Amino acid sequence: MLPFDYCIKLNDAEDGCTVFIRNIPFSVDDEQLKTFVEKTGPIKYALVCVDKLTEHSRGTGFAKFLNREDAEKFLSLPVQDLKIEGQVLHVKPALKKESLQTDKKKQAKDNRNLYLVKEGVVVAGTRAAVGVSASDMAKRLALERSKTQMLKNLNRFVSRYRLVVSNLPAHYDDAALRKLCVRGASSTAVVTEARVMRDLRAPVLSNGKHPSKGYGFVMFTRHEDALACLRRLNNNPDIFNNNNRPIVSFSIEDRTALNARKKRLEKSIANNPQMKKNDPKIPDRKNRKRKNAIGKPDESKSKKGNFERKNKSNNEAGKFVKLHNDEVNEYTGLTAKEGSQHKMRSNQKLKMQADVHRQNVKIEKKKNKRAMKLKMAAKERIKQPKQKINKNPKKKNNDGEKKIKNLIKETASFSDLVTKYKSKLSGNSLEKIKSKWILHYFKRIEFQHRGSPHAHILAWLDNAPEDALNKDYNKAIDFLISVSAAEASGDIRLQTHKHTFTCYKGIASRRHQKCRFEAPFMPVKKTMILTPMPDTENGFQQYKAKYSSIRKNLEKYEYSGFQSFYDENNIASDEEYVNIIRAGINRPRVFLRFIVLSL
Repeated sequence: MLPFDYCIKLNDAEDGCTVFIRNIPFSVDDEQLKTFVEKTGPIKYALVCVDKLTEHSRGTGFAKFLNREDAEKFLSLPVQDLKIEGQVLHVKPALKKESLQTDKKKQAKDNRNLYLVKEGVVVAGTRAAVGVSASDMAKRLALERSKTQMLKNLNRFVSRYRLVVSNLPAHYDDAALRKLCVRGASSTAVVTEARVMRDLRAPVLSNGKHPSKGYGFVMFTRHEDALACLRRLNNNPDIFNNNNRPIVSFSIEDRTALNARKKRLEKSIANNPQMKKNDPKIPDRKNRKRKNAIGKPDESKSKKGNFERKNKSNNEAGKFVKLHNDEVNEYTGLTAKEGSQHKMRSNQKLKMQADVHRQNVKIEKKKNKRAMKLKMAAKERIKQPKQKINKNPKKKNNDGEKKIKNLIKETASFSDLVTKYKSKLSGNSLEKIKSKWILHYFKRIEFQHRGSPHAHILAWLDNAPEDALNKDYNKAIDFLISVSAAEASGDIRLQTHKHTFTCYKGIASRRHQKCRFEAPFMPVKKTMILTPMPDTENGFQQYKAKYSSIRKNLEKYEYSGFQSFYDENNIASDEEYVNIIRAGINRPRVFLRFIVLSL
C-alpha cells in the first residue's frame, strides 16, 4: 500500500496510463484491486493508499496500465461494471502535482488525538526504565498491545481529559484515587470523576465492597491538569513502591458510546418535571450554562484541526499548555507534542522490548547483589576487634604457650573424632541398610579465622541406591547423619548458627528477609525427598499460605510433640502436611528426620 497522496510521479501522470480510483472499500487490499482492474488489460501495479498515522486504508488508490488504450477503456466503463463489494468506484486520470493547485503543504489532521498515546510510554534501555520490575514492564507492553487493537476502530479516540490509572493497590478506593490525582496535578485542578473499577462477580469483602480490579479512571476539566497528573504520577517509584509503580495513560473512548450517553442525558433532562416548570422561552445560553455546570468536557464530536489558542482563558477546557522541560521527571517516559506523528509499535517490537528489559533487569540485579556483598564484607571488617597492645611481655609468652597447648589438645581430639566416625561408617552397623559398605573415602580438614576446625568427608558406598527418590536412600541419609562420637573429647563442640544480620542474604528495605540456612526447619517424622507442587494443582494457594503461617509459628512457639504441632496448626493428616511443605518449596529438597521436641 502507498501513503495517502493525490499525486504520483511525474512520468506516471504524463503518459496517461495511470488511473486514480476513489470510493474503494476499506476491506479491499492491493491484490483484490489488481484482480479487479486487470479486467480491461494488463497492468504494471495497483496500490491502495493508507493513512500515515493509523495505517488504515483511505479508500483511494492508483492503477497503472501497460497500454494507454487499456487505461482509457477502464475510464469509460459503465457504472455497473465498476462495482466492487457493492460499492461503485469513482475513476479519473491521475494528475500531476502542479495540476492540484496546492500552494501549501497539507498536514495530516489528528482528529483522534493519537499523539497522546505516546505520552508516558517507557522504552526499555532508557533512563525511565531503570528500576522498573519485569512484571511492570510486561503490564505496560500488554496495555500498549491492547491500545493498538482498540484504536483500529475509527470511532475510538484518545481522550484529552480522562486518565486511566493501573497497578492500584487492593485497598485503594475512589476517595484515595481522587486525592492522589489532585495532589499529582495542582491545587487548582478540578476532578469531576474518580472511580476505581471493581469485580462485581467476585464475593463482597469485609468492607462491604467488591474487590478492586487494580485500575481506575480520573476525569479532569482541563487538559493541562490531566497532562501534569500523568507526568508526575506515571512510573513514579515514590507513590506505591519501587516494584509496583503506577501506570498512567490517557483513556481511549468510543465516540458512538459518548453520543448515545449524551442523547440519554438530554432526554432525561427534557423529561424532568422540574425542567417543564421552567419557561420554555429560556435562551439557549442559559441551558448550555446549566449543562456545562453539571456535566463534563464534551468530547462526543470530532475536533477538526488544531485548537485555537487566541483569546482563550487559562481555565477554559480544551487549551493545551506545554509543561517546561524541567517539570518532566526522568522516570515519566516519553512526552508527546501536539501535531506529532506516533506510529504504534508492532507485536514483534513489543516482544523485543520485553526481552531487552528482562536482560537489563538481570544485569541490574547482579550489580546490586555484588554491591551488597561488598557492603556486607566492609561491615564484617569493621566489626573485627582491634588487637590490644600487651604491655607485659611475660604475660604474652604465657598466653602463647597456653594457646599452643590447647591447639595440640584440640587437634588430637579432632583426629580421634574423625577416626571414630570412619570406624562407625565402615562397621557392621551398616547392615541395617542392606549392607552398604564404604569402598573409598576422602576427607579434608578446614581451619577458619573465626571458628573451630571442621572436616568434609566424602564416602563411596557399595550397593547404594541410585534413585534419589528411593526409600532406601532416605534410610541411608538417616543413618549417616545419626553417626556421632561425642565421647571422643569434651573439647569438641557442635557448631551452631545464630540468627544475626550475617544469617540473611539479599537484605533490602522492601524485601522479605530469609535465613540463608532456611531456618526454622520444618519438622518431619522421617527423612523425605520432596518435589515442589505445581501451582495448577488443586489447593495450591491454601497450602502455600499455611506453609508461611507454620514457619512463623515455629519461630514464636514451642510444641510438646507432633500431635500438639498438628493440632495447633490445624493439620489433619501426614498427607496434608506433606502437601503443605511441597507448596512452600521451589526446588527438590531433602527434609531430615527432625523431632519437634528439639525445638
